[in-house]
Amino acid sequence: MKVTGVTVSIGVQDLKEAVEWYRRALAIEDPAIEPAPGVVELDLGGGSWLQFIAVPALPEEGRVTPYFTIEDVAGEHGRMSALGLTVTPLTEVEGVVAYFDLTDLHGTQIGFVTVFD
Repeated sequence: MKVTGVTVSIGVQDLKEAVEWYRRALAIEDPAIEPAPGVVELDLGGGSWLQFIAVPALPEEGRVTPYFTIEDVAGEHGRMSALGLTVTPLTEVEGVVAYFDLTDLHGTQIGFVTVFD
């Protein structure tokens, strides 16, 4: 598997406030995109993204989920499932992305995503 980018996902209660805070703090001038309801992303360049997900309650302090951009998310989902690893179902936002999460031995989640052109 070749990783071509990383998306760091942060759960927030107020999407607009979070996006504006991070745009200001990181000096991001490009507009935010909304690939799905309740999800807003900022392009950090170089295949890296900062993603905000609306959540009803704040997550544990400091908890974020990195998403690795790969070419064949469905194939990797199948491979990891066959190894008996703990993965979520493969989810597709039609025409935008497909993704799943993997939980490691210590309960940390990392995600894998394929972005459709």
